[in-house]
Amino acid sequence: MRVRYPDVQIPYPATGERAMTDAPPDVVSVHDEPRHRFRFRNDHAYVYDVLIPPADVTLYHSHNEDTLYVAIAGAHVCNQPLGQDAQIGDVAKGTIMVMPHRTKPIVHQVTNKGDADMRLIGAEILASPPVVAETALSAPGLTLASEKPRVRTYTVVLEPDASTGDMACAFSGLLIVISGGVIEIAGADGARTLSLSPGDAIWHDGPVRQRLTNRGAAPFEAVLGEWR
Repeated sequence: MRVRYPDVQIPYPATGERAMTDAPPDVVSVHDEPRHRFRFRNDHAYVYDVLIPPADVTLYHSHNEDTLYVAIAGAHVCNQPLGQDAQIGDVAKGTIMVMPHRTKPIVHQVTNKGDADMRLIGAEILASPPVVAETALSAPGLTLASEKPRVRTYTVVLEPDASTGDMACAFSGLLIVISGGVIEIAGADGARTLSLSPGDAIWHDGPVRQRLTNRGAAPFEAVLGEWR
């Protein structure tokens, strides 16, 4: 759905300087922005894959749900909030951001000012699962990265043949792959081996016991989001 914002002054998106125009832009929901590609949704999460080629620019779009973002590749970007000064900077591969859009909604436009594709995974936090963990998970290869009211995040780094050991995941969550490989996920229902690529996202319903083992030849890197 497109909406109009007639009473704002619009900066030119690519310069980082404020500029005036008499023509306010159309604004779409992030769900309708074509560079934000839908991946899947359930009762708790809406997951999308953002891909912006070099020199490309999104439509002005709105975010209204708290969102976990993970940068799959590094990028040099211009973030242009509607009616405000532009922000130009670098986002490193593996950057984790948790944005409280439900209480602080935004409308913005993003330009890729770098020489390579900008890519990140966004996961809206729609609702809390019926079971949540009171304390953070501790396991080999996991490091607590952030603890926010609606999501905890962990970095996952496994060298070849390394394993998390059996993890008692007393929560539902999302695994977002940064550097892919061959991963064995073992649980009560047996084991499955997956060939994972950067940007892949796997949801699990908890509570569940599971073990991740890197069966590939290169280090495996991911972010685990724990819904609260």
